[in-house]
Parts: sequence; structure tokens; C-alpha cells
Amino acid sequence: MRFFFHLINCCIRIVPVFFLLLLISLPTALKAQSISNVRATLSEEKVIVTYDLNANDASISYNVSLYISKDDYSFPLRMVKGDVGPGVKAGDGKRIEWLAKQELGAYSGELVFEVRAIPPLPTYDPLKVLAFQKSIYKAGNQVLIQWEDGDPKEEIQINLLKNDLKVQTIATVKNSASRYKFIVPEGESDINYKIQLKNKHTEVSGSTFTISTKFPMKWVWIGVGAAAAATAVVILTGSDSGSDALPAAPEPN
Repeated sequence: MRFFFHLINCCIRIVPVFFLLLLISLPTALKAQSISNVRATLSEEKVIVTYDLNANDASISYNVSLYISKDDYSFPLRMVKGDVGPGVKAGDGKRIEWLAKQELGAYSGELVFEVRAIPPLPTYDPLKVLAFQKSIYKAGNQVLIQWEDGDPKEEIQINLLKNDLKVQTIATVKNSASRYKFIVPEGESDINYKIQLKNKHTEVSGSTFTISTKFPMKWVWIGVGAAAAATAVVILTGSDSGSDALPAAPEPN
């Protein structure tokens, strides 16, 4: 079947596009990028697309894809080679060869080309919980939970673990906050507790701690015992007769 591919000068339309879909949340240094001077020429059964990739930082590598209007720019072209795919750095005169006949088959008509260059996503050190200063905390006291690293734009869920099982969601906050004040709840003194940070990528836990009650039970019982003893003393020594005998019951009326 004969291959018809109308890319003569009178009907070529080239649209230079630099997609910023992944640049919205990237550092400023990665935002000053552009693609210019996009050109396409037909060479036998191949289409040669050239472009300039402009960037302030020449050390950054981009993932470059080539799209066409035939499928409404829905999928990147597959039969391509050259300055395309991952690892493309900024510079002029970038070149992509597209095996048009192999990918399109028989086609007659106008094509609009679109070059997209996506910068790499920023990388962050893994999220981690900073160790508590103490291993025992009293119920009702305020404790400062602190963490560092991870993506500062992400939300993290702060959980309380009891023997490594979640028992309470403390809060959901922005990672950039890097700290949260937590009121220690009532707990069991012989149980290990941890603070867990959870985002959509990972879960990390801090150091183990235990929770003591506001008034230790042994103190409460000692206090009750002392009060009972004092009451007994009053009752037993309440007589002013100096005798050990109990006073007689009153006569009935």
C-alpha cells in the first residue's frame, strides 16, 4: 500500500508547546524553561523534528515526548529516537526522528506536532520522626512531636500506636509544619506506645515511650490507708475516761 504523508511546506503547522503540568510545585530554578524553534521536515519515510530546549540549569535532564494532532495529542509517539525520552538536557538543535510510516501506516493529511519536556520530580530525604527526650510521659502533659524531611507540600497523618497497633489519629497536618503539640492521653503503664507519621508514600514511627497516670495508684492507696488510720485513731481515742473500755449505750426513753 502506497504511503501518503502530506508534509509539504504549504500545509505543515508546527505548534511548540512546553508542558508545565509538573512544574507547578517545583522549585523556581526548574520553572524558567521553554521549548522553541520547533520544525518538522519529511525525509523519505521519516519525519525529522528539531527543537531548542531552553533552561537556566544545563545539568537538569528532561523526559521529552513527541505528540501529534491525529489522536488529539492523547499518546506519545512510540517509533521515535534521538533527543527523546528520559535524560535529555537543555540545548539548541535537538533532533527527533519519527518512523511515520511504521507507526501510522497509510495516512494523508495535515499533522500538528507537539513537543513536551517534563522535568524530573524533586527528590527529598525520607520522612523521619525525631526521638523524644524522655521515655515516660505523664497523662495530661503536653509533648512536642517533631519530624523532618519528606515532601513539605504533602499532608501527614499523626497516629498514636499501642504495641505497634494504631489506637488514635492525633491530627492531620502539612509536613512543612514540622511539629505538633500533643496532649498525652490516659494509658497503661506497662504498654509501649509510639508516634507514627503516615503519608501516601510511607509510614514511619518514632521511639518507644510509656504513659504514667496523673496520680500513681500506689500513692492513692497509701493516702486512703493513712486517712483510714487517722479515723481509727479518732474513734478509738475519742473517750475522755482514760479507759480502754467502750462507753455504755444510752438508756432507752
